[in-house]
Amino acid sequence: MRRHPIAYYALLFGGVTVPATIALALFAPAFWWIAWLSVISIVTLIAFRYDKAIAGSNQTRVPEAVLLGLVALGGTIGGALGMWAFRKRHKTDKFSFRVKFFAIVVVQILLIVIYVWNRFQG
Repeated sequence: MRRHPIAYYALLFGGVTVPATIALALFAPAFWWIAWLSVISIVTLIAFRYDKAIAGSNQTRVPEAVLLGLVALGGTIGGALGMWAFRKRHKTDKFSFRVKFFAIVVVQILLIVIYVWNRFQG
């Protein structure tokens, strides 16, 4: 069992996300945010799948904090796909996880609305 699973998985998934985003953003620097959202969504989906795959084994599961952190950082599409695809007997079936997930989605939607509103008001 890992001593610090949150730090371990955060570094693992972050260590994949950041370099992959940088590599993609080099091709189109003006659209770095598209590269970020694409990569973080794919990494989030992989994290959900990996967690499901090791469920029931002796391996340390991916903590909810890491899964929700990936969602909060922009992996909402990957998280939603993961929740849908791996829904049978997964931690994402828990009510508390779903509440946190949808709270993140609501905050993200509000941030997008505020950004668009401010962008086109001037």
